Amino acid sequence: FYKTRNKTNVSLFAMDSSNDREESMKRFLKMMESQNRKMQRHYLGLGFIAAVILFASAISIPLGFSSHGVTMSMAMAERKLDEEDKLDQILKVVKSVKKKMNKDVIKKINGLETKVKTIVDTIENVAEIVDANQEKLDALLSCACQSNPPSALTSPSRTPSVTPSTKPSISISPTTNRTTAVEIDEIWEELLALDGVNWAYRARDSKSDTFGTPAASGDAVVSISAAGNDIPSVNELEYLGKNYSSMQLYYAELESSPTFVDRGGGDEYIRFFNGPASNYETNPGQLSPREALEEDFHLIHLFRAMPGARYEGSITGGVSWKDRAGDGQQIQFFAPGATAAALGPSGAVTVMGMDNIVDVRLFAANGIAEFRLNGDLLITTDTFSNTTGISKFVLGTNSHVMANHFRAVFINRGAHFTNTELASIEAKTDRLWPRGEMPTFPYLSAAHTNRATTWDRTLYIWSPEVSGFSGGNGVEGNHRFQWYYWDQTLAPPAGNTFTEDNPLRSHLAIPGATGASLHRSAHPDVFVRPGDGSVRIMRVVTPRDSDGTEGELLVGEWAYDNINFLL
Repeated sequence: FYKTRNKTNVSLFAMDSSNDREESMKRFLKMMESQNRKMQRHYLGLGFIAAVILFASAISIPLGFSSHGVTMSMAMAERKLDEEDKLDQILKVVKSVKKKMNKDVIKKINGLETKVKTIVDTIENVAEIVDANQEKLDALLSCACQSNPPSALTSPSRTPSVTPSTKPSISISPTTNRTTAVEIDEIWEELLALDGVNWAYRARDSKSDTFGTPAASGDAVVSISAAGNDIPSVNELEYLGKNYSSMQLYYAELESSPTFVDRGGGDEYIRFFNGPASNYETNPGQLSPREALEEDFHLIHLFRAMPGARYEGSITGGVSWKDRAGDGQQIQFFAPGATAAALGPSGAVTVMGMDNIVDVRLFAANGIAEFRLNGDLLITTDTFSNTTGISKFVLGTNSHVMANHFRAVFINRGAHFTNTELASIEAKTDRLWPRGEMPTFPYLSAAHTNRATTWDRTLYIWSPEVSGFSGGNGVEGNHRFQWYYWDQTLAPPAGNTFTEDNPLRSHLAIPGATGASLHRSAHPDVFVRPGDGSVRIMRVVTPRDSDGTEGELLVGEWAYDNINFLL
């Protein structure tokens, strides 16, 4: 009966003959008796609650009366049904037609009144049980109302069915029914009220200065405060990464560090760029005692994966993982104390442009560590050392962080989340950040791949794909492009053109290279030694819709100029 917005309809149709009326009455009584027996037998279980929900939303009951048909709609309340009011409506209709019925029919109606009262009493009992089991019912109904089933976190042994060469079938429509501010606050209150959420970090807890001022949309994030019901004594995450604005980078003019973004409707995140060190760490750094020290540990990481030139780790400090590693289509995972990384199956990586869930479970009793991505169990390893523990928590990395929109991290210290808690986390976060949907801002799902295969051997140009538009007003506009380069022969100590010896930390715009494609011969000052592999190039795209609304910068991969064509 909770938040379904469904209605129960009792239809009273006109019939001409008394035989029709009696036949209708018999069918109705038989059905009511059957439903009553089922209710009395199952009302104590949550399974019955689900049955009542289905019954209440789907059943339509015909009664035979002369004159016109009367239809009554019983609206479902959010938590308890006003059954007395509904019963009054039924009884009024019954009384209005009693005088027109013969004695036999009246007796049947009297019996019907008793049965209806019995059913109402049973439903009221169910409402009391709903109150007593509200948390479980919240998870059940929230999951049932979502477009995705509650299996992404709860399935213990799902295996991925990913074919690397096959693009997944996805919805690219922007969210049209965003969550209200009041609902957002309620969702977060319910999430943090879960027993297992001992320790959490949320994008909405970003701070813009050392005084703890909450970050507004667009502010550089200086620190992130912790939440939860059992937070370690060392818990504040402080930014210890590079200052972007002081570096020779394409995004140097944005802010000095990852920024907090609030697009409304719950779409809140910290925007990580795929560049130099971007790490928020517990300060002074050491967790005492260490986490996962001879005890279980459960971490859930929620984020939207975004295009980047490299795909480095995103959670570190004892538990770390990396996207698109190995053959370029594998997840790489390190458990605490592991001396080598474990790789997942090829083709099972994050869904770019969409929200993803990473689920890491450590088992102290047997040293097992499990890594799940979007509900699929990708990696099981016995390399977890429960005597090593986690000495600090790091969001991001001190190398080249994966480009992503960080949402939240939930941690259960010393245990694992229950299936009920996992279902609740899955359902509630899906309301905030619907999975399977592209961003609401202008976006291109196929514009970041840039490697040797994008070289056009006929026209002698690099021509990466530009397709998969979504978001904004829904109509594709004229996108903006800028190409960048890095020359290893001119990087320190060989030269002073570039301030760093890595293209992710130092690169320059190619003058005039503002088209979707790049013709090498048009830029002889950049390609001094064409095809020798010393120069790398990268394209950044800013998607736009037909109104000129711009999305976020989409970073392409770095390509080597190692193709020996002089044209």
